[in-house]
Amino acid sequence: MRRPLTLSPTRIRRLAPILLGALVLAGTLLAAPGHTAAQAGISFGIQPMPGGPGATGTGGYFTYTLAPGAKATGQAIVTNEGATAVTLRVYAADAITASGGGTGFANGGESPTGAAGWVSVSAGQVTVGPGQQEVVSITVAAPAAATPGDHVAGIVVEAAPRPGAAGNVNTVIVERAGVAVVVRVPGETVEKLALGEFCFNQETGSRYFEISVLNQGTILSKGTGRFRLETEPGQPVFERSVELGSVVPTLDTVIRVHSPQDPPPGRYVARLTLRQSDGVEVERHTQLTIPEEKVNGCAREAAVRGARDEGSDDNFAVQTIQDFSGGASLLILALVAALALMTWALVFVLWRNRRSGRDDARGTPG
Repeated sequence: MRRPLTLSPTRIRRLAPILLGALVLAGTLLAAPGHTAAQAGISFGIQPMPGGPGATGTGGYFTYTLAPGAKATGQAIVTNEGATAVTLRVYAADAITASGGGTGFANGGESPTGAAGWVSVSAGQVTVGPGQQEVVSITVAAPAAATPGDHVAGIVVEAAPRPGAAGNVNTVIVERAGVAVVVRVPGETVEKLALGEFCFNQETGSRYFEISVLNQGTILSKGTGRFRLETEPGQPVFERSVELGSVVPTLDTVIRVHSPQDPPPGRYVARLTLRQSDGVEVERHTQLTIPEEKVNGCAREAAVRGARDEGSDDNFAVQTIQDFSGGASLLILALVAALALMTWALVFVLWRNRRSGRDDARGTPG
């Protein structure tokens, strides 16, 4: 008599490591995103020498007032709080404005087009032991044609690329830290923020309005204000306070305002009032139509901004994620292999059970 096809405890114990390994691999692949975010904290940093030329204070940035053709020097401290020595590339980079304001820095491979060309460093590379610090000297030279106002650059220290988390061969992480260098050239200056287009996104899982802001002035500018959404007849829908970090002259950014609810389809008026650092208020309002279908009305602006600012998002711990081509294909192939392994293991055990049952049936007396 044939025995039913069952998995004996012994066979289950033999099979468990195979199935567990396949499940872990599959789970890891499913959880791994196409872009691996760098860890929030990095072990190294850079800041002005406290009390040194141009230093604004502990953990601050460099600031100089230079007439056209003048020079100044300073010293930056590169620190390493990690357990092992780290070798860092050191370079000057042009400033960019991050989303919502605040200063970030361009990637190291980009040729300087702004104030980064005014800054030079004493060493292009520095090795810092664990728990140690090294000093890098800087020189800032304003060109003879420098115009009045604020000119912003940064000094960046960058570690060698490393593989992404969890052995993900499809990504490489580049960790950077930077400190700003602000040069004020004396003369007549103007503070002028200009509000641009409004858009609304309710497609990607979070609903928010974005308003573009351009610094048309000659000095760093920031502001606070209020955003208001109302129906076209003037009935208020919601109101939120907004805060804009520093925007570098000639650069733009966006203010993002999250909506507490999905406004019903219809016509609305969005209004933003922003008070500059000098107390002057700027205001803009626009009519918006929210359609029946949820769409991302900010997609085009986000694509342009992403292409321009890729890899630069914070002035003290800039973390860059770069994707290698073919990453998605490798993940899919690995996932298929894991599922195939699980299927093969299950089929093999069932086949062994069936064969064992046949052997036992032959050996049983009639």
